[in-house]
Amino acid sequence: MTVDGRVRIYQLKYFPEGFPGSYQGRRAGIKRSFKKALEHDPDDWVLVVPCALTLSERAYVQDLGAGAERPRIRVLDRAWLDDKLALHADLESSCVRDDLREAARDYRAELAFLAGGTDDIAQRVGALGRRIDRLDLHWSIDVAYRNGAVVQTLRPKHPRAQQVSPIYFTVRGHFKDADPGLTAAVRRVVGFGTAEELILPASAIQELSVHGPEWLRIDGENAEVRMEPLSPAPGQGQSVELVFLDGSGAVRSVHEGTVRAMGKGQLGSSLDLAFTGLRLTFCHADDASVPTAASCAVDLTGLSCPDALQALDIYGQVMEGSAFRLRLNGEELAAGTFPGRVSPRRTVNGLRGSG
Repeated sequence: MTVDGRVRIYQLKYFPEGFPGSYQGRRAGIKRSFKKALEHDPDDWVLVVPCALTLSERAYVQDLGAGAERPRIRVLDRAWLDDKLALHADLESSCVRDDLREAARDYRAELAFLAGGTDDIAQRVGALGRRIDRLDLHWSIDVAYRNGAVVQTLRPKHPRAQQVSPIYFTVRGHFKDADPGLTAAVRRVVGFGTAEELILPASAIQELSVHGPEWLRIDGENAEVRMEPLSPAPGQGQSVELVFLDGSGAVRSVHEGTVRAMGKGQLGSSLDLAFTGLRLTFCHADDASVPTAASCAVDLTGLSCPDALQALDIYGQVMEGSAFRLRLNGEELAAGTFPGRVSPRRTVNGLRGSG
């Protein structure tokens, strides 16, 4: 691997008992690995072994590079590994799975009488929760019992879980008789990746299958599917500038805002922007023959008069089908003309709406 321009090679040797002089084959194997690594001209060569090195063993490794300035030789032994595993207990648990007896004991505890009341509940649910956390390095399940139903929520354990261990959901629904609002929401979220919550009721789910870690099994029968946007959303907080143009191409007005989210779906991409008192969403199809759609939501609740007028000015120009340019972080991102055919549902005095 290369770190800050330096080539670093890690050599892993599973020698739990070490490599004393009586184990000549092990020492010879280390030496062969070191010579092989020299072919790549590394800056650092690091031997990793799960044992506590003796002075003799450490000296043997250091002497491999005697008389040479490069590579720098280091050893990471049992003490270093123990320190790292102490910080990441889930890693050790995922590798050491011969603890079925303990797991069974935890499970039987859930069937106990709970004679200790809420103290027993906390202790036993906590034990089960820790057991669930050890199922996987990247994902866990949050479990809740609500009104006679067990609710399982899939939770990433770190921000890159979906990249290093992706989970795929295949949902087949029947929306022929579904509410038009639900059908439109599915198109926005699935088709363009808009950052909004999508709830598919069990009545709309025809088939649900999950592809991911072996332990992840979900029964799709009578299941409600709830999709929530990533937080923070991709692109969130980046600065945008919306410029309206008149018929001759001259600037009519300029408005500064921020990105709420950027998304990508099966049909194209989406861009969700926030201005004071107004939210503007673009859905751009990959198919060049399909026009880009834009929606505008206004909320004047609690705004000062100047801010409210600015929000209404943006809304009015969108509704008029004005020409515009859009800049992202100072770079031009898009230009065009708003469709101008939007049915207004405005927000005044706290009534939310969109157009």
